Amino acid sequence: MRNAGMNLHQVVVVGCGRHCESILRKIDDSPASGFRAAAAYNATPAAGQINTRVPVFEQHEAFVNYVRA
Repeated sequence: MRNAGMNLHQVVVVGCGRHCESILRKIDDSPASGFRAAAAYNATPAAGQINTRVPVFEQHEAFVNYVRA
């Protein structure tokens, strides 16, 4: 059912750098897990950018507004 898009949970990933990218890839590579990444928050922008297909936020207020919407 989850592969068909049913019973999915939208999640955001908070982290930095390659570790955050790794988590996002694992979510994408596991469609039966029931999780879909909706966004990411780069907790340490000085450590480098996060490269992913979902929106990435570096400012706390913008991230909070996105999650609330």
